Amino acid sequence: MRRLLPLLLASAVLAAIVTYYFGVEEPARKRQEAAEEAKGKLVSLAREQVSGVELTRNHETVRLERDATGHWWLREPRVAPARAATVDDLLYAVTTLHAERTLPLAEGEASDYGTGDTAATIHLTGESIDTTVRLGNRATVGLDRTYVQVGEQLAICSTPLTATVNQPLATFLREQLFDTDRWRAVHLEVADGDRSWSVAKDAAGGWHLDGGVEADPEQVEGWLAALDETKADPLIAGEPPAAARWAEVRIYPEAAAATPGATPGATPAATAANAPPAAPATPATPATPATVVRIARDGTGDVAATQVGLGFWGRLAPAAVAKLLPDPEGLKDRHLVHFHAFDVDRLELRSPQGLLTLRHHDGEWAGDDGTAVDGQRVDDYLQTLEDARATGYLEGDQPPVKGPELSLYRSTQLLASLAFGGEGDARARRLPNGPTLQLTPATLAQLLPTPGRFLAATGPPSKTSP
Repeated sequence: MRRLLPLLLASAVLAAIVTYYFGVEEPARKRQEAAEEAKGKLVSLAREQVSGVELTRNHETVRLERDATGHWWLREPRVAPARAATVDDLLYAVTTLHAERTLPLAEGEASDYGTGDTAATIHLTGESIDTTVRLGNRATVGLDRTYVQVGEQLAICSTPLTATVNQPLATFLREQLFDTDRWRAVHLEVADGDRSWSVAKDAAGGWHLDGGVEADPEQVEGWLAALDETKADPLIAGEPPAAARWAEVRIYPEAAAATPGATPGATPAATAANAPPAAPATPATPATPATVVRIARDGTGDVAATQVGLGFWGRLAPAAVAKLLPDPEGLKDRHLVHFHAFDVDRLELRSPQGLLTLRHHDGEWAGDDGTAVDGQRVDDYLQTLEDARATGYLEGDQPPVKGPELSLYRSTQLLASLAFGGEGDARARRLPNGPTLQLTPATLAQLLPTPGRFLAATGPPSKTSP
């Protein structure tokens, strides 16, 4: 016990020091820092509560308003949607104004500093907000310092506000036609005349078209990016002109409930037999989409397009429309298999010559039976297989694919398994219950696995990069 007593006392002292530091000293330091920062702050308000901005510059007034949906509009000198990022930058610059030095301001002296009647001004309004910032001359002290007046307080500040306020009107104008929030999109529906289809993301992050057909993630995400980045010049306030027909793209923030592989009218047994084996179910969709994009389909030239609820529209060229209303065939996943070549550490090939097993260990590929392997050939083959695309899916009952079978593993985890057609049969099938894919003869020649394409001509197993 005597030996433990000094240790217990030291632990108690250390605990007391830690408690004092984090419970007393650290909070006091943070309060002091906050007080010091607030001391020089010229404008204290929450940017999200600002609903109106009026800039006066060079005898011109630029007036901006935030509508009920949170979107900014240019109201003067013209009516048009405003670029939110430009307004946010302006508000940030105002709310981070910090006085490096304050100066006394006697009556009639404002013009001496350039903050008088001819000064550029920023007037912010909102609930309980009515603040005016006046930008004066460049200060005679310091580098890139400006005289700024807020109310009756005059200060010297380092701020980009003068350049921000005086930027061309065009920088305040919005160009983006839609607000898709694409990063949250997990279910999309397209209604285009008598044709309707959808694509949904499952719980594992994979995309599936109607009927459980796998979609190519790169193609779907490229489509979402095209929607999000579409621009039109000019954007026109109000509703678009009437059209003979409208196509719609509906974007939901939650995935639609669906059994992967389900086909309308199919029996449960048929659905189970055709379903991709690892496709997880998806949660229920909301009653209404978060985004509805409408595109006129009544001509061969530029057509009107709008997003419901934004209050403006623009015109799109046929090439842009084609990107926004893709053919679902083009979204189908044409990868033969999904895996990363660098993950594979075991390869099994079943062919008429028997079973060949190759393992990757300590930077080397080698056969289980001591067969000499050309490691670079194996690596090149795996990369070619990872990048390979099929020309399409083969529908309906297909004759068995009777060529060699290839299975790829990471430790004990099966990454991919394929059966290839033989000579004259340019097909491949994902095992065990996946689709049959059509290949070109050239692709089959590149991918058809045979023991000879992996074996070294002579010598010991070759080394590859770890």
